[in-house]
Amino acid sequence: MWTRNNTKDWLFQIEHRLYDFEYYLKITEEWCEEHCIFNDAAVFMCYVMTLVWVSHMRGEELTKNEVFEILGFEEHVNDNSTFELSKDLLNLDHEELLSKVIKDLPNY
Repeated sequence: MWTRNNTKDWLFQIEHRLYDFEYYLKITEEWCEEHCIFNDAAVFMCYVMTLVWVSHMRGEELTKNEVFEILGFEEHVNDNSTFELSKDLLNLDHEELLSKVIKDLPNY
């Protein structure tokens, strides 16, 4: 049976998830500025990979719909498939992840 404590724990987890997303998206924004990454597609990829990385670090799944919602897109894809972090990214810290994302993008 679902209890009031279950609800409190669930809300606590959601609040921390949102805080983690906001915190790392802010760091991503600052990292992109410090590294002169201003191309919209590159910044967008850094944001997406940051969200995937944070979810992985938290041991949670993240759907494509959630990514677009978190990033504030009114119209988003109708896709509930989940992102998975590839094996070569599993042990990277956040800055290493961002560097790899930029390095692997064409024209960078």
